[in-house]
Amino acid sequence: MPISPQIVHRASGIALLLAAAACGGGGVTPGPSPRALVLEPTPETIWVRPGDHSPVRFRVRTTEGAPVPMVKVSFVIVDEAAGGEVGSQSQGATLSAATAVTDGQGLAEIDVTAGQRTVFRIRGSLDDLEAEAVIVVAAGQVGSVEVAPFLETGSAAAGDVTKVEILFFDNLLCRDFSFGRPPAPARNVRQVAAHDGAAQYDFVSTNVSHAILGRGRDGRGGILAVGCV
Repeated sequence: MPISPQIVHRASGIALLLAAAACGGGGVTPGPSPRALVLEPTPETIWVRPGDHSPVRFRVRTTEGAPVPMVKVSFVIVDEAAGGEVGSQSQGATLSAATAVTDGQGLAEIDVTAGQRTVFRIRGSLDDLEAEAVIVVAAGQVGSVEVAPFLETGSAAAGDVTKVEILFFDNLLCRDFSFGRPPAPARNVRQVAAHDGAAQYDFVSTNVSHAILGRGRDGRGGILAVGCV
């Protein structure tokens, strides 16, 4: 059922429109050159309840899309909380193994066992390739949030902003950080078109509040407008 049909918040020239919907809860043979490969988490975001475990999968494929079997992928928890101590972000999460070999579908799989409620990343690597999966540890109900930023009517930046950068901060409020120098979010930063662009974030806990920061950038990357909800 809907958590909230839509919320509009305006600050410093940019607004964020949100729509939220609730939901339930060996031997290794050398492969092709890493330069011809793609490494990607499948899926990008994973929900785990505190103390529970879940598989984490990374796919290795060629740039043409063909799966690459029998190559070894390494896994590590990215444990560098912004403004906090190393080891604080994953809140006790552990991995079942440090490496895994891809199967016939190009998938390398391990398990993650969650600790306390948090959001963190697991990095997969293959030679000089790296990719990261987002792990959401949350109890209770979670949902998906779609963020649709837009420039306010009459904004002086409307004609110059070409894209909007979206930063999603779990369990934070807008007043908890500086808009000019925000911490690095655990979830991936999205970039959408300045007009009619939208980004979706999955497995968002409904038990706590979250901050979403939008930054309007021009063609040279300069920030012209900022808003937070």
